[in-house]
Parts: sequence; C-alpha cells; structure tokens
Amino acid sequence: MMEFKDLDLKEFDDFYKVILDNFPSKEIKEYNYMKDTFIMGAYKVLILKEDNRINGILSYYDGGEFTFIDYFAINGNQKGKGLGSKMLKYFLEMIDKQVILEVEYPEDDQSKRRIVFYQKNGLVLNDQYNYYVPPVRNLKHPLYFHLMSYPKVISEDNYKIFYPKILNLVYGVDL
Repeated sequence: MMEFKDLDLKEFDDFYKVILDNFPSKEIKEYNYMKDTFIMGAYKVLILKEDNRINGILSYYDGGEFTFIDYFAINGNQKGKGLGSKMLKYFLEMIDKQVILEVEYPEDDQSKRRIVFYQKNGLVLNDQYNYYVPPVRNLKHPLYFHLMSYPKVISEDNYKIFYPKILNLVYGVDL
C-alpha cells in the first residue's frame, strides 16, 4: 500500500540514495551536513513509501513566512505514473503558507519539462529575479536558478526578505 509519511532517522541513508540517483552531483549537499540538519529538526522530509521501499522524497525547510522545497524526486522506475503530482498536491495541501523551490534555467528539454510539471501543479515561475547560490562547502561555483512559488508570485518586497533567509536556512550562507 502506498503511503506518505515523515522520514525516520533510520531511513536517512535510503533517502540520501534517492538524491544521489536523481540529482546532478553539483546540486547535492554533503551527507553529514544534511543529516545533522535533519537531526536538529530544521530539515524535514516527506517520503512516499510502498512495499517498504522509498519511491518518492520531498525535503523542505520551514522558513517562517514560507516553506522551501529542497529536493523532490520520484525514484527510478516509478517515474511517469503520476506519483510526483500526487505527492506534490499532498504536500501543498499540508502546508498553509507560501511554498518556494528552485528550478534550473529552461536550457534543455528536462529543465523545460520540470517547469511545465510544476506549473501544471499550480506553481508560478518567478524568473524576474537574479537568484543564485554562491559557492559554499562543496559547491565550487555559483549556481543560478529560477524560483517557483505556490500559490502566487513572490512579491519584490518578499523576495528581498526571502532571498537571504533561503541562503541562510538552506545553504548556511550569511549575506
């Protein structure tokens, strides 16, 4: 039976393996940093489990006025079955504040499809901001992203507040 549940510490290695299998290495945070942040309670993970296997992950931070989705993936052979939309809808109904996430610039088919997927699920592209993550810990170069948000666009005033909070909360960077 398929179920959504919060990740237990004993499942952390399985969660991290899903990240390794689904994200480019330049976007993956260090294992110990993520595990320590999870243990401290600042980092939360919703998982989709079926037959004792993790088939989906959605990790996030509570930023006070917003929730930031960090990693979201459906595992390998489970892709294309509608599980990503189900999981995202479940999560968005669970959260009662603005939800924000990063997406790559739409430079290839996969990144374009990802943006369309989020738009179909109610998120809005915020490409009006020059959002980037400076080099930190294992990141050698700045990473440039667009932000997407739910249920509405991020206002300019909120962006000025959210950007330094996201960098601090998610990457440990102080501006």
